[in-house]
Amino acid sequence: MRAFLRKTVNCLLIILMVAAPFAAYILISRYIFPRSGAFLLELSVLILLALAVYLLWLKSQSRIDRWLGGKHYGLLREIRDFNREVHDISNINKYGYTVVSLLSRSLQSSHLSLLLLTESKDYCAIATTRATYMSLAKDDPVIISLKNDRRILHKGEIEPAGSYETPIKQRKVIDGGALFCPLVTRGNDLEGLFVFGPKQYGRYSNDDEKLMAVTAKHVAVELENARLYASEKAMREELQQQDKHKTELLHSIAHELKTPLTAIISSSELLTDSMGERQIANEQNLIRNISRSAWWMNKRVTELADLAKIQVNRIVLDITAMDIGAVIEDIASRMRYIFKSKGQTLTLDLQKPLPEVDGDRERIEQILFNLLANANKYSSSNSVIMLHAAQNNSRVVIEIADAGPVIADKDRQRIFDPYYRGDDDIAIRRFPGLGLGLAICKHLVALHRGRMWVTPQPDKGNVFSFTIPVHLP
Repeated sequence: MRAFLRKTVNCLLIILMVAAPFAAYILISRYIFPRSGAFLLELSVLILLALAVYLLWLKSQSRIDRWLGGKHYGLLREIRDFNREVHDISNINKYGYTVVSLLSRSLQSSHLSLLLLTESKDYCAIATTRATYMSLAKDDPVIISLKNDRRILHKGEIEPAGSYETPIKQRKVIDGGALFCPLVTRGNDLEGLFVFGPKQYGRYSNDDEKLMAVTAKHVAVELENARLYASEKAMREELQQQDKHKTELLHSIAHELKTPLTAIISSSELLTDSMGERQIANEQNLIRNISRSAWWMNKRVTELADLAKIQVNRIVLDITAMDIGAVIEDIASRMRYIFKSKGQTLTLDLQKPLPEVDGDRERIEQILFNLLANANKYSSSNSVIMLHAAQNNSRVVIEIADAGPVIADKDRQRIFDPYYRGDDDIAIRRFPGLGLGLAICKHLVALHRGRMWVTPQPDKGNVFSFTIPVHLP
């Protein structure tokens, strides 16, 4: 009735908008213009009036539709605004209840249910205006019919399930529903469906079905996005859990290996001290190999332990005022034997005097040890490694210049990433390691409110630099 009334009003307005102006013009033109040119003039005016009326008709059509179909327009506006404002698309049930409520109220349905595809490939109601929920199996006649046609189906269009009588439960769904509207995704999959009960007053019109189709298209897109979001969120949570387990495993392995390594290092040092001058050359070499290998293993285990702590933010610094010059000289003296064994020379160039800095002595020593160990590993034999330190305003800048292969521009940013060791397979095999030292050093420097970077020197090597804040009394 409403659709008939809308069309009738539209036709009457068109007749009035065309006939009235034209009739008035004809009456006036008979008294103003001569008969000889009246026909052509009247035809021109008629064409202009037709164009003007067409524009007015479009505007009047919209106003009449809003007047007579206000509920439908209000629904579309509400759904549009809801889709625009909703941000938590992970809450599918809340979204479903909102859409079902809006659609049922606008179309005056006796009941309305929204069914969605489940992991078992069946369709279960997530929102309904009925007292009881419904579900449909994947081989239900309703589902099969919607998958075949992908359009709104009336109850009488549902094909029976083969030659067998439709089960009572499924029959209730079919008999209780007047229209079945599919929710088809962009991939042409049946994501769900609306089951509309009979209309409270009269029957559903073509305009009602158009509104159902438009709404179903919007809802299908939103629900597909919600399902993709939920899947991505579940995968992200699983990856975070796996990463947590990996971190805990690294921490446990590092802890288990540190104990025997500490015993090996201590025993080799005690053995060296106890034998003194009685050592023969072969014994000295064996003890030196044990000590050196244990130190390197200890360094690797420490890197793994520190990486695990970094990933869970468990590194806590013990910041105190410290003599950075003394720390550098102490580390250099303890590592000279490493450089000497490779025929290298470690040279210190320290500003005198160096100011005190705010730092964690153990972690500063770890940074210096890692950088000097890298310089030793990557520099050639009989080369010179230079360690320079000087104050620059409120910072002390420490630089370690090696004689290793020049770092390419493409590797300068990634060289501080965990596990990154470049793409040169020959170099990777030649210089073994985990690729964690520089990443840990940069993180420790950042915890000290400092900065670390590398500067390649063509035909010379690389300079690794970092800053430490000066202690302010």
